[in-house]
This record gives sequence, C-alpha cells and structure tokens, in this order.
Amino acid sequence: MRIKHTFLQNFCKFYGSNVVDTDLYDRTEVSGVNETGKSTIKRAIQYIFGCRDENGREITGIRPHDKDGNDIDGDITAEVTVEIDGTDKVLKKVCRQNFNKKGEFTGNVTDYYVNDIPKKAADFEAFLEESVCGKDKFSLCINAMTLLLKGGTDQRAILADMFGQHSNDDICNQFPEFEALRAVLQDGTVDELKKRCNTQLYGTRGRNGTKGLQDLLDEIPSRIDEVSRQRVDIDLADLELKKKALLDKLSENIKQQTDTQNSMISYDKLSDGIIELKGQLSALQQKANEKLDADRREKRTTLNQIQNEHQKELLKADTIREEITELEKRIAQYEQKRQELKKSWDLNKSLKFDENSLICPYCGQEYPEEKKEQLRTEFDTHKAHELELITKEGSSCADHIKADQEELEHKREELKKTEDEVERLEKEIAIADNALNSIPASVDISNTEEYKAIQSQIAEKEAAMHKFTDMNLLRIQLKGDEEQIRNDISVVDKFLASVSINESVDKRITELEQERKNIAQKITDVQAQLDLLKKFSRKKNELLEADVNKYLCFCTVRMFRPLVNGDTEECCDFTYRGEPYSRNMNHGARILTEIDICNAFQKRCGVELPIMVDDTESLDPWKIPDVDSQLIMFRRSDDAVLKVEEVKNGKSN
Repeated sequence: MRIKHTFLQNFCKFYGSNVVDTDLYDRTEVSGVNETGKSTIKRAIQYIFGCRDENGREITGIRPHDKDGNDIDGDITAEVTVEIDGTDKVLKKVCRQNFNKKGEFTGNVTDYYVNDIPKKAADFEAFLEESVCGKDKFSLCINAMTLLLKGGTDQRAILADMFGQHSNDDICNQFPEFEALRAVLQDGTVDELKKRCNTQLYGTRGRNGTKGLQDLLDEIPSRIDEVSRQRVDIDLADLELKKKALLDKLSENIKQQTDTQNSMISYDKLSDGIIELKGQLSALQQKANEKLDADRREKRTTLNQIQNEHQKELLKADTIREEITELEKRIAQYEQKRQELKKSWDLNKSLKFDENSLICPYCGQEYPEEKKEQLRTEFDTHKAHELELITKEGSSCADHIKADQEELEHKREELKKTEDEVERLEKEIAIADNALNSIPASVDISNTEEYKAIQSQIAEKEAAMHKFTDMNLLRIQLKGDEEQIRNDISVVDKFLASVSINESVDKRITELEQERKNIAQKITDVQAQLDLLKKFSRKKNELLEADVNKYLCFCTVRMFRPLVNGDTEECCDFTYRGEPYSRNMNHGARILTEIDICNAFQKRCGVELPIMVDDTESLDPWKIPDVDSQLIMFRRSDDAVLKVEEVKNGKSN
C-alpha cells in the first residue's frame, strides 16, 4: 500500500485557508521548523487508519484552536488517497459538530467514506482490516515507536505474538528437560508463574503483605526456642514424697477435728439452751408490754381525731376569711358606682334647654311655635327619663350594699365562733399529746420472780460454756491447718502437672521440626520450579530472538543482558553494531533501527505499508536504506513554511 495524496482541513494546525493538499511519494520528506505541522500530518495518517499514537493513546484533540485557546467551529476533514493492489482508494473521515433543535452543541459525530461512499464505522474498519491489515498491526508496521516506547515485558509479549513460532508444548517436546513444566504452563504465562514462585518463596510486601516460605522457615528456630522456654525443671520423685507426707498430715488433722467436734456437742447444747431461755425472757417482756401498747394506741387514736377536727376548723376559718374579703370588695365597688350615679344625676338635673336650638342651622330663621314647643317638650321628657333611670339604678345599688353588709356581719360572727373552736381544739391537742407521751416505752419486769429465775439459769449455762473456750480455739486452729495443708498439696499437684506440660512441649518441638523439614522441602521444590522456569524462559527467548532476527537486516534484537555477577537478566534490546537502542546508539543508527523494525513487521505480516520516521535531519541522505515500502520522513529544517518533497538519490526535489 502507498499513500499517494493527503488532504487536511481544520485538522489541528491546519484551519481556514491553511490546508494540507499534497502528494506523497515513495520517499517523502516532510520538513520545516517546529510548529509548522510535521507531526500533525503523522497524526492525521494515524487518525485515518484508526491507530493509537506511540504511547498507546487514541488520537484525540484534533479540533483547531484560535490564539486564545478557543475551539474553532466547522467540519474537520482528514483524507488520504492510497494505492492498494494497483487500485486507488480515497479514505476520508469527517468530524462534524452536532446541534439539537435549540441550537445547543451536543457533541462531535464522525462520518466515514471510501471513495466518497458513506460507510458505518464498523464497515470502514472492516474494509481496512481486509484491504490493508488490522489497526494494531498497522501501528507496528508504520511506526517503530509503537513498540520501542513500551517496557521490556510488553515488547517481548508483542514480539512473541508477532514472530514467535514455538509454543510452550513445542519447546517441551523439543527439550525433554522441560517436560515437568508442561502441566504447570497451563496455569499462566512464564512471567506469571515465575512471579507466583517468587511470591511463594518471599511473600508480598506492603500493608496487606503475606509471608513467604523463606519467612516461615526463618521463624521456626525462634518458635522452637519460645516453646522450649515453657519447659519446667522438676524432681518427680521428691514431689511424690512431699505429696505423700502432706496427705498423711491431712489425714491426722481431720481425725483431730472429728475428736474435737464430738467434744463440742455439749457446747452446742448449752448454746441452744441459752438461746431458748433468752426467748422466754423476750416473751415475758412482750406480754408485759401488751397493755402499754393498747393504751398507747387508744391515746394515739384520740389525738388523731382531735387533730382532724382542728384541721377542718382551720380550713373553714380560711374559707370564711376569703368570703369576707370578697364581700368587702363588692361593697366598695357598689359604693363607688353609687357615687358615680349621684354625679351623673346632678349633671342631668342641671341641664337647661338650649334656646339656640330653636333656630334652623341651614336658613338661620326661628322654627315655628309648634316646632319650638315640640323641641322643648322632647328635651324635658328626655331629661326626666334619664333622671328616673339614674335614680332606679342608684336604689338598686343601695339594696345590694345593704344586703352585702348584712351578709358581711353574719360572716364576721361566724368567723369569731370558728376561731374560738380552733383555739379550744388546740388546747385539747396539747392535753392528748401529753397523755400519749407520758406512757413509758416498756414495763420493767427485772424484779419479778419469774424473770429472776430464767436469768439465773442463763448465767449458769454461760458459766459452763467458758470451760469449752480452749476446745473451740483448738477447733479453729485445726481448720486453719487443714486449709494450709490443702494449699500445699495444690502447689505440689501443679508441679506434678508440669510433667504433662513438658510432654506437650516435646511434642510441639517435634511438630515444629517436622514443619521445618516440610517447608524446606517446599522451598527446594519451588526453587527448582523457578530455576526451571528461568531456563525455560531463556530458551523460549533464545528461540524468539532467533525468530525475530531472521526478519531484521541492519539491527539485531537481544533478549538477555549480562550482569556484573555473571548472571543474566531478561530484556528486549535492539542493537546496531553492538550498541543498544535504549542507551548508547547514535541518532542516525536509531533511525535505521526504526526502519528495520517496521520492515521486519511488514515482512512478517506479509504487507507493504508506509514507514514513518521522525527526526531524520541527523541521518545522512545516502545512509537511508533501500526498502520496498513507502518511506515518509519527518525532518526539522530552517524553513518557516512546511515542505512536502520527493527524495531521489538522497536529495529532495
């Protein structure tokens, strides 16, 4: 496939009258100073073919901006004319802005065309897949940086997917030493399996890290030491002799307690007799106090009755006082009203007819005599009526005052009688209270013959109990000795129990020793598997290295890097004359390497596609290799205007 022509309008830097409308050649050089649009042409080609950029990101941000950073409206057109199998095809993408009925922007929509025939996105991609190759392979075939900017692990994975001709089973079949890995390799990739082995050996780090087999093995000695410290040093024979002596001593103590208990039976009988006699005294006293209690209850009842009557009279006196206060207040109100009525009567009595009212207020003439007489009559009638009403209301007030004064006098007499009754009841309360308090608390029966006889029996029995005091002290001492002996036996039993502890310690140490052997064996097995996986990985990478290098012309790929300690580490270094691309390779050699890598991918995929190379200003024109593919080179120059030129015989035309 060749790209013959490209057209860009409103794509990134190219907007307004600044468009790209140019032919591309078998060897094309795109040159100019920075910011003239060299990278934009490369991005446009990647965009049309659906590729990701060198960093694996989708091609976005294609809408141009003005000097203030604002989006420039309008359709974005990216178009290329390609030659596929001798036939020209025009591939075009148009990104247009979409608006709703209100004229509000709702997003961008991309239209797809092949030879100006609209296509769905899926159909457009299917066309490229069928006519050219898949977009992922396309990215690798046209731009080596798609591979070179990835990490070593990802690079090896891509190369294995594209160039690898040896499956895991093939390697196991070819090299019998790897037969033990055949089943294991079904669980994941070689890198995943090596990581699993390392995790088993050394665990994981971090907050939620796990211990590995090596950590567990290292912990065993300290765990054995910790268990060993639980061992107790004991003399079993000496402990058994001590326990026998203590048991004998306990038996003798219990025999003495039994003898003492039998002797104390008489003591207990005397004690019971004294308790019974004291109960008899208490019964005598209770009987003697029964009459006093009855008299006390009677006088308490009388006192309560008088106090209840007294309380009733106090409440009655309070009620009468409130009624007197209310009557006095009401009489004062009637008196005040009567004075007001008298003033009103005097005022109405002094009123005289206004002669000016006989003159019409409108015309200023006197009314007729009939009218005058009428007015005078109405005035006299109204005056007499008002005086009559005032007089009637004043008489009513006087009646109320008289009635209330009579009621007031009655209440004052009633209050006097009630207060006298309260005073009388207070005197009766004092008399009843004195009578109640004069009753003694109890009857003194100590001088009665019956009381003296019982008290004498109690004294005799208490005197007899003193004889058993020493016996009781002995009983208490023997009980204390028994407790001490049993405590000593318990201590000996605890030491004897240590025998079983030591047995448990020995058993646990044996278990830990076996656990150490098991872990050590597991470490050996896992380490052996890890070593075999490393050998397998090396063999697989050696084969892959050979597979890839068959397609490379100028450079070689190296899958292993020697270490200072004589070991090797996995890598993915493309070298030119021994210098790795990622470190010491000069810029010209890098460009040759990039072209070689793209050419290798195209050979492997069986396609012929353009190869895009950046920064070719450092490569002498005569050193540009001859390749079957179209070569599009991007070079920084001093030209202020973007140039797209054909390169022939190492020179731009």
